[in-house]
Amino acid sequence: YISIQSDKSDLFPYLLVNIGSGVSFLKVDDHNQYERVSGTSLGGGTFWGLGRLLTGCKTFDELLELSTQGDNSSVDMLVGDIYGGLDYEKIGLE
Repeated sequence: YISIQSDKSDLFPYLLVNIGSGVSFLKVDDHNQYERVSGTSLGGGTFWGLGRLLTGCKTFDELLELSTQGDNSSVDMLVGDIYGGLDYEKIGLE
């Protein structure tokens, strides 16, 4: 999804995320002013390499299709897993 704005005066700042063999997060403040604020070496290449080894998939598309059949609820970490049964409003969460 790409959003096209006709009024570019409120375009900045924004977060630019580049996903490749790794992931980089860049804060863009102006046309020539930006800084890398975070990132990881894990990205699409890691997903493809591990997925190919673990599943035997021959193509990236095959791996993506296989991923739609899974249930991530048993492995994803939720806020409650980190903070326990706290009243989330006390820590600024809903």
